[in-house]
Amino acid sequence: MIANLKQVGKRLEGRFNRLHDYHKGYIDAQRKADAVRLIDIFVKGIENDSFGLKRLKPETVREKQRQGYPQPDNPLMGMGGDDKRLYRQMLMIRKLKNGYRIRPSDRKHHKANISLKTLFYVHEYGKTIFNGKVAIVIPARPAGKKAFNEFYNEKDNRSLVANFAASINEWIVSGRDKRIKNLIKKKQQEAKNYDAYH
Repeated sequence: MIANLKQVGKRLEGRFNRLHDYHKGYIDAQRKADAVRLIDIFVKGIENDSFGLKRLKPETVREKQRQGYPQPDNPLMGMGGDDKRLYRQMLMIRKLKNGYRIRPSDRKHHKANISLKTLFYVHEYGKTIFNGKVAIVIPARPAGKKAFNEFYNEKDNRSLVANFAASINEWIVSGRDKRIKNLIKKKQQEAKNYDAYH
């Protein structure tokens, strides 16, 4: 009986020692999937004009029509395509030691002579530009904030934690790690667009 308890103890000790690896794998996959999801919401929200941003002035819409923009009344859409110098394509994911960081790109905008990072802050918070005797007012169109709010509202952290805890519990008690490996694999699949934003 004592020998049997010692064997069980050693198995549990081995599982506890490997717990860090599973936890790190899951957390890393979850962070990556979250970063990709947030950028997907940002891009789709701009493309579909679903953020409810302040509308463009009629003269701005007419100018965009003259320039052949596919959605001239969409405030932040601009040109179509996947050019990395477009506003909606600017967010990038940077790998950190313990996670991922989403940041605006330093690339120059396809038309304006400013970086996408600067343009991001102009649109998020608005800006008044004095050009001689005329003041140009660019109202805030916070697509980044709207994307984050939508991401935060759709995310159910309680179920994520409960699912992960149940997987860990099953593995510690029974030694079956299929459930936790499937959880990690699922999170890695959710981050499949990572390379497009990296």
